[in-house]
Amino acid sequence: AVILFTSQTKVLSVLIYEGRLDEARDEATALVQRRPKFAHYNYWRGIAAWYAGEPAEARRWIEQAYALDPADPIAQGVLAFVLAAEGGENGRARVRELLETAEPGAAADGTFTYWIAKVHALLGDSAAALDWIRKAAALGYWDAPWMRKDAALAALQQRLLSLVTVATESS
Repeated sequence: AVILFTSQTKVLSVLIYEGRLDEARDEATALVQRRPKFAHYNYWRGIAAWYAGEPAEARRWIEQAYALDPADPIAQGVLAFVLAAEGGENGRARVRELLETAEPGAAADGTFTYWIAKVHALLGDSAAALDWIRKAAALGYWDAPWMRKDAALAALQQRLLSLVTVATESS
C-alpha cells in the first residue's frame, strides 16, 4: 500500500511539474473517489488546485484533509502552506502554530522538508526558507529546475538562484 501511495503521489508531482494541471486535478480526484477518507489524497487534490490557480478550492480540499487527520504533520504543513499563501496578518499566527507541530515531522523526509521551506518563503522569511531548502537537499531532495519555477518560491528566486548555482558548481 505504501508503494502504491508513493507511486501515485509521484505521478501527481510530475503532472504538476509539467504544468498538466487538469490531468493532476483529475488524477487526484480519482484518488479521493477511491479513498475519500484518506487525508493524503485530499490534500493532494488541494495541492493540484493551488498550482492550477484555484486557491479557494485548494483551501477547501486541504482543510478537509486536515480535518480527516489533524495529527498528521504533513496535513499540518500543507494547511500551513495554503494559509501562508493567502497572506494576511490574521492567518500568520495559525500558520506559525501549524509549523510548530509540522516541522519536527519533516526531519526524515526531503520532500516534506521542501514544503516547510515553501511555507517560510510565503511568510517572507527568506533565511528560514533557505535553511529548510538546505535541509531538504541534505535529505536527498534536490530539484533545481522545479525550485526555479515553483510559484511558492517566487519571493526567493534571486537568493535561490545563488544557492542553485553554488550547489551545481560543487557537484
